Amino acid sequence: MSYQLKRILTIIGIIVGIIIFIFVVGFLIWKGLPPSQNIKIEKTTGDLIKDAEKNAGQEDSTSQTVNFKRTVQNGSSTEEKIIKTVIVAEGSNPIDIETGKVLSRNGGSEADNSGSDSREGAPVQSVAVDPDKLPDSVIKLTFTSTGSSPDNFKVKAGQVVSLSVTAVDFMEVFKFQDSSLSAIAIGLMKGDTRIITFNAPEKKGEYVFYSDIPGRKEITGKMIVE
Repeated sequence: MSYQLKRILTIIGIIVGIIIFIFVVGFLIWKGLPPSQNIKIEKTTGDLIKDAEKNAGQEDSTSQTVNFKRTVQNGSSTEEKIIKTVIVAEGSNPIDIETGKVLSRNGGSEADNSGSDSREGAPVQSVAVDPDKLPDSVIKLTFTSTGSSPDNFKVKAGQVVSLSVTAVDFMEVFKFQDSSLSAIAIGLMKGDTRIITFNAPEKKGEYVFYSDIPGRKEITGKMIVE
């Protein structure tokens, strides 16, 4: 074998070795990244309702089942209809078990995600809760000094979303940027966890959420509606 050929083979060997080394290091770094930065939510409205109903039957649960009476028109007469609902956490909006729609606090109409968060009929936040006692299908976000974990989550168009937010290091105000979700807001003191329940938009796309606290508005993430 000539000297020139040996030199070429040596250079090729070094290059291949470097490529393998870079691949191995990159793989190890990727494996070491926190898995919670991008999660796929496979739960459905039915899963959340089932989990909340199950939770309601447990001791020290956050959930409860509530029936509302609603007067409905039936031809030329009216009748009383019983609306069966489940509330994921005290203070949050009821979910109509039959239709999968989030209702206003008094159960009289569907909750409206747009407009002011203080308007009657808007989704409202719960009382402070223990996140470990929430139903399994609640989507849990944690806000720290460095950001939101996870920083995005996926849901289906129109499905019920019950979202908990925990403020670890600072007080927080959770909001969405899109005007169609302007009524959804959670105010938190440091250490608090609260939830809000709403129907995801029917329009598919990415909806950015953020911390509406001066100096912390760079803390953002997104809800991906499929």
